Amino acid sequence: MRTLTLTQRLNSLSMPEAALAKRSRLPLATVREVLAHPDTAPSEARAKVQSLLGLLANGQPIVTARTYRKHIARKKARFVVSQVQGTMGLEAQGLTPQGKEALYRKTVRRMLASHEKMW
Repeated sequence: MRTLTLTQRLNSLSMPEAALAKRSRLPLATVREVLAHPDTAPSEARAKVQSLLGLLANGQPIVTARTYRKHIARKKARFVVSQVQGTMGLEAQGLTPQGKEALYRKTVRRMLASHEKMW
């Protein structure tokens, strides 16, 4: 895989800057500074952004953007389905393991199709 700039990786993931700021717990202005001038940005902020974008310190992606997006979608879908399953309504209906898995797969597909829900 080739070396990517932070902005290239952000775009390949279809992640908004605001979502990156929220996930990194950094102010949006700091995230924008890291993206615009990574060489002069604070090293802790740069490392946090690189990690959240799935990049090594040298700019090499750990995995492809597609694989990384699938990983994030699966992680978030597991959380969402577990929250939905924990509600009284579904407990009374007795959601089967197969039904839970089908709901999980459907949620992953929807997240991958809609970038806003993903991040």
